[in-house]
Amino acid sequence: MLPLLEGTKLIVLDEGVDAMYARMLIAGWLQMWKDKDPNRMVDLLLFSDPKSSFQNEPEPFMSYNVNIYDYYTVDINELDINAICEKDFNSLEHILGTVNVKSTVIIDCLTSLILFVGLSKALWFLEKLSKQVPQLICIYRRDFVQNKIPCIKTLGTTYVKIQKFSETNVNNNINYVVEFLHRKVGGGILRQEEIVNQR
Repeated sequence: MLPLLEGTKLIVLDEGVDAMYARMLIAGWLQMWKDKDPNRMVDLLLFSDPKSSFQNEPEPFMSYNVNIYDYYTVDINELDINAICEKDFNSLEHILGTVNVKSTVIIDCLTSLILFVGLSKALWFLEKLSKQVPQLICIYRRDFVQNKIPCIKTLGTTYVKIQKFSETNVNNNINYVVEFLHRKVGGGILRQEEIVNQR
């Protein structure tokens, strides 16, 4: 129910290599949104895996109302080293122009986007995109790069740290711990830790 909390405009899902469950968590949210509003649209922007990798992901990702955009796959025949920086920025502007302004947008993953265009351009993109769409969710893989985003907990309105649970699989279900920090619209902070159990 976390993404339904008032004021969850920008959610950062922070996962480590020992607890890569952000997609599982999002799959649960997709199912919840589908049950609550079958017409809700979701745009998934891929910067870390090709679109074909989602054939093995949970069923909610294959829903008719989830549009998957592959910005990971690059045609190596079209690479021009001299124009890479300009092309990166133009690509981000192009994405801003093509995203459905009524969709929830999921970025998978923010860390790859930062490696691709740099921290300042990635943060510029997040700021513009979060103003344009009703809700933005970013997967951040903290163990992916040596240089971490400073103050990642304060980047969005809601920060979720995903951690490994001591008993990962129980009764063929996946278990993990989420610790979240949410800034309420009135100025208060909600801090909570939960064990998530998913099939």
